[in-house]
Amino acid sequence: MLEALRSSEDVLVLNPKPQFVIKTKLAEDTVNPKRVKGTKVFLNICSDDQVPLPEVGYDPRVIYPMIMDNKWEIPIVTSQERVDKDKKGQLAFVYDCIVNTKAIRWIQMDKELKDILVEWSLESVELRSKILLSRDDIALPKLTSKGEVQELEVLRSDLDINRLNKEFERVSNLQTEPQSILEARRINEDEIDEARDQIDIFNVQSKPIDKSNESSTKPLIQEITNMSIRSPPKPKSPVERPQLKYSTTMHKIDTNGYKLKIEIKSQNDSSLDYELNLDTETNTIILKNLNPKFTTKKDLELPLPLIFTNPEIKSFFVHEDSTLVLFIK
Repeated sequence: MLEALRSSEDVLVLNPKPQFVIKTKLAEDTVNPKRVKGTKVFLNICSDDQVPLPEVGYDPRVIYPMIMDNKWEIPIVTSQERVDKDKKGQLAFVYDCIVNTKAIRWIQMDKELKDILVEWSLESVELRSKILLSRDDIALPKLTSKGEVQELEVLRSDLDINRLNKEFERVSNLQTEPQSILEARRINEDEIDEARDQIDIFNVQSKPIDKSNESSTKPLIQEITNMSIRSPPKPKSPVERPQLKYSTTMHKIDTNGYKLKIEIKSQNDSSLDYELNLDTETNTIILKNLNPKFTTKKDLELPLPLIFTNPEIKSFFVHEDSTLVLFIK
């Protein structure tokens, strides 16, 4: 999002340290300069201590409601486009997207935030070069960088957090919906087939899922009415399994229109271990355990107060303390 400067009285030289690579493709042709739809694009996600952090630090319970309202983002410094070749020798474009080193540690321990950063990086490159990138061809190859990461000169004033906040606000206003930045698609990682290394957030839809048309790409956070996840296969032989124990707390809040926060802790360590539904007739949230390691006597039922009619529910999973968090309005 920030213009790279070759010379200035007051410049900083960023020395990006490569972390991981995002691979995708151009989703449409461009005329000036000429680019062909389908050409591969690589984003080197890098770190440098000189890139500022958000004013509000990392706290999942605080930042996820802010992200849903387009009020929190990790600042990204994006380089100019470079020309390279893929492993088949075909033309490819490369960008360096640089964030603060501490922000890299945040996304290393929070899979959802990493996937959201992937979407922010794509948007940053799109704005930088006026291109459109495919969300259907995203992959994370086993690379720390595509080609050699280069130094980047920027004005000190361009790294001012207030300026970055204004840039983020301008970008947010371009979104067709406040939540569109969160509706990143599931990442199809090259040579990695571990489901829990992919997006770990509920697929929430406004009507029952049609399994015949179900796609492998899922929205991160949406309104919940009915949601279904295929149950894991049952063990071939009966085994003694410990019982899953829930610890549930509810808090009244007044945040961005949300009036109730529910925190649900258990031995489960992933949102993929749950099936979450809303019974609209009884206005009750029903949580089913899908983890074959644990047994449950019955589903967890959470009746909502009568003040909530046709409730809007947002959810995310906090990995560090194995907590499912629901916001309701």
